[in-house]
Amino acid sequence: MAKPPLPGSIVRREVIIRMRVKQADLARAMCLSRVRISQILNGRAPITPNVALRLGKVTATEPTYWLQLQSRYDLYVSSKMLKGTM
Repeated sequence: MAKPPLPGSIVRREVIIRMRVKQADLARAMCLSRVRISQILNGRAPITPNVALRLGKVTATEPTYWLQLQSRYDLYVSSKMLKGTM
């Protein structure tokens, strides 16, 4: 299984860079703190269902898209952690 990209890197590429949205503006639009947005973008916080709904609303995308990115990444990390233990 190839390592999927960090979900936050996709948010950075698709929202911050392509849509030319500043982190502070994204935080404000999503009603989240700038710290939380920074954590997501840098892979220190996951995209939760709540965050996915907010991202979907501010980017006119499906929340499931964001959740699937996170799920794929989580499965990859978990498979690496379990490798050799089962």
